[in-house]
Amino acid sequence: MLKGAALFQPFAVDTRQSRKQVGLLVFDCVAFLVVRDGSVVLTVGERQHPIAFGHAVLIAPRTVFTYEPEGTATLTTLLVDVDYMLDQLYWQHPDVFADRYVVRQYAGALFPDAAHVLHVNGEDATRLILVLDEMTTLYERREYPASYFWLQARLSMLLGTLAPHVRAAPDALPVPVHQRRRSVESPARWREFRPARREALAVEALLRGNIAKLALSTSIGPMVTVCSGPMSTRRPA
Repeated sequence: MLKGAALFQPFAVDTRQSRKQVGLLVFDCVAFLVVRDGSVVLTVGERQHPIAFGHAVLIAPRTVFTYEPEGTATLTTLLVDVDYMLDQLYWQHPDVFADRYVVRQYAGALFPDAAHVLHVNGEDATRLILVLDEMTTLYERREYPASYFWLQARLSMLLGTLAPHVRAAPDALPVPVHQRRRSVESPARWREFRPARREALAVEALLRGNIAKLALSTSIGPMVTVCSGPMSTRRPA
């Protein structure tokens, strides 16, 4: 069990040295295994993967696995909440996913393998170890939630380092949202970032206060458009 796992957090990190087989392990979250020193044989189902320094493994939730060191090996295990990872995928591809429910539907098709062995060498491997060291230090201080944003920043660096090495199934991606937006109800986030109009704020204030005053107001123009969505409120002539 990872240190501090009794306190719920969206991520947990642990580094340990092993000389004998570890497992069987299964987590209800996304697991990242990073070899820091030595080499191990990772077994997932009936498949075996020899991994060493420069390898990182992405393991799907509820996947049973075990690993056996070849001599002595040091690995860091990073666990990330499934909803948190889906949220990252959602915002990484806003042109593809209309909402978070769609992400959940397609995640399994995008990454069909239970384990993805990533080859991370050179500067990326060094950066990965440094980021994991910083995450471990922050995590073991047990200063959550004060440390949340610092941990999140390191996790973003880690995902940014690994992302170029991850290969998703391209045929599993849905049609981009902008190509089907006419047939799908647009969620609230499909809006432009621009200042709200004074008339829209006035309408909101009236609706939240006394709606009867709305017809008597002289400060409302002939048409009020809220953000850039398809709905508009027109004042009767």
